[in-house]
Amino acid sequence: MSQQRGRWAFAGTVLVAACSSSEVHEAPAPLEDLPDASYADAGVDVPVPDRAPECEECRIYPDDCEPEAFCPVAAPLETSARLLAIAGSSPHAVWVAGSMGAVLSFDGQSWARDPSFENGTFGALLLRGADEIWLGGTLTTSYVRSSALPSDAGASGWTPVSAGADGVAGIQAMWAAPDGTWVWIGLSNTSIYRVPTLSRVRREGATLVRGGAAPVPGPIILAMNGLDGLSKDEVWAVGERGTAYRITGADGTTPVVQAFNTQTENALNAVALASENDIWAVGNVGTVRRYRGTDATWERVDVPTIQSLRAVKAASPVDVWAVGDGATVLHFDGAEWARVPIGGLGGARPNLRAVLPFGHDRALVVGDRIILELRAKEGR
Repeated sequence: MSQQRGRWAFAGTVLVAACSSSEVHEAPAPLEDLPDASYADAGVDVPVPDRAPECEECRIYPDDCEPEAFCPVAAPLETSARLLAIAGSSPHAVWVAGSMGAVLSFDGQSWARDPSFENGTFGALLLRGADEIWLGGTLTTSYVRSSALPSDAGASGWTPVSAGADGVAGIQAMWAAPDGTWVWIGLSNTSIYRVPTLSRVRREGATLVRGGAAPVPGPIILAMNGLDGLSKDEVWAVGERGTAYRITGADGTTPVVQAFNTQTENALNAVALASENDIWAVGNVGTVRRYRGTDATWERVDVPTIQSLRAVKAASPVDVWAVGDGATVLHFDGAEWARVPIGGLGGARPNLRAVLPFGHDRALVVGDRIILELRAKEGR
């Protein structure tokens, strides 16, 4: 992706330029104020631009789908559905989920809507091995699809699972190591229900057994919006008011939670581990923070947007993606963050809520009523 930095580094901090069709033009000067046209015949060189200046907005949102830009793909979406989560084991095996019962899958050829769900909101997806996928709604209305379970939700193979009657807060995030026993759960604000927003569960048949609340420093009712990890022994969580926690011994009997200073009160919406000591978090009003393992304080990072960022995913330390409101896509190539263009949107600027990269030149993004795909190389 480093070779793409020059192509994508054109955007400034805030996009304020309008396309030529919306520019405000000054009224023409009165005839008596116009210069004498004869100067052009007197040997004076008059510079003529090669082409009209190109506005930043037009470059980031071209009318057509261009190479190395994201483009909308055809998918059976409800007109008001918000896609909130995406997970996949390869570009040919992808799941997305969101509001209004939206659950879709991609087999490498086309997108299909799962008919099992007519309503409900699913804020998280989790792949556990090659044969198990978790669909997170709440702790009482979630589903697992696995050949090891009977299907109680129709022909699509989903089995409802529950962790008890009081688990009504929405699931914002789920994470588990492939070889781990526990699935870590981040919940929305639970000030009404007084349920801990950071906890873990394990599945026993169709029952989710809770592992107890982690001893989180500070209010347990603040939303936990993002989770990520590299091994079953360590998990990171971020949430409201700039909260960031590292959970060590995450798969053991007594997890330990450490709070970190992110230098912000803005909500952090997602976290991604590029490596053990290179961790990114994104949040509201363009907030980006980076932790490199040196102390308990996260670094402030400037990015070319003030839009709220909803998701971040790291394929490697030199291939990090973030997406957010106002059709914002950012990419980090190991040196700097840059805007990535999206073609074919017309005047729409949908909020984007999840991203799934597959290497340097292939990625999927989902959001409000839209799925976007990047194929930077022909035929990939």
